[in-house]
Amino acid sequence: CASVFVRRTPYAIGWAVEASEYILVMATFLSTGWVLRNGGHINVDVIPNALTGRSKDIYEGILYSIVTVLCLVFTIVGLSTAWEAYVTGTLQVKVYSFPKWFLIMLIPLGGFFLSVESSKIARKRFSKRAVLVVDDEEDVLETIKALLSDYRTDVALDFQTAAAKLKERAYDAVVLDIMGVRGFDLLRMCMEKGFPTIMLTAHAMNPEALKESMQGGAVSFVPKEKMEEIGVYVDVSLPRLPP
Repeated sequence: CASVFVRRTPYAIGWAVEASEYILVMATFLSTGWVLRNGGHINVDVIPNALTGRSKDIYEGILYSIVTVLCLVFTIVGLSTAWEAYVTGTLQVKVYSFPKWFLIMLIPLGGFFLSVESSKIARKRFSKRAVLVVDDEEDVLETIKALLSDYRTDVALDFQTAAAKLKERAYDAVVLDIMGVRGFDLLRMCMEKGFPTIMLTAHAMNPEALKESMQGGAVSFVPKEKMEEIGVYVDVSLPRLPP
């Protein structure tokens, strides 16, 4: 903008457009892996939205596996091209002149980081997601475990067992009873670990419990009379990209 504004003045800065181009190239190739890790890419969700549970994970696992292979191809071809430019001493000549391999190296660097993040996502999609369910009623645990058959489900009947599991393992989601297991204390532990957490209660939507759950960082609040829908709540709460 500055270049256009002062173009017809004695203070023209013709190099600004070229500098901006190089900055855009660097920002694009060096940030793509980081953006993918943080879930910042635009997604076309027509097919994923039509799938549920394990089928959605398998579809995305295949998709990210393909992305991994393509990014590795970009990395190898980019390295080969950059090496050729280095050996021949080819220059990038515009307002600025510098070795062309330096600019080309941005492509394999970006491709490498993107392939690493894509492979991580593919691996997690192919693995069964882990869910921890905490409740002081054994029959409730068995029911929820059966409802979450698409997941690798751990259970705990009390606060101590649940706290130990949260310290030892990583979970994609946690379902917590409020009463009898110190649910809000466990919720704080889940937030420290970054685990999406669903609060389960035997009572209807108690305003105080709902408020404390939401303020504590819970993603959902589910009365036990709607327990048969727990799979939907867990599926929605699962992060699309790993922490």
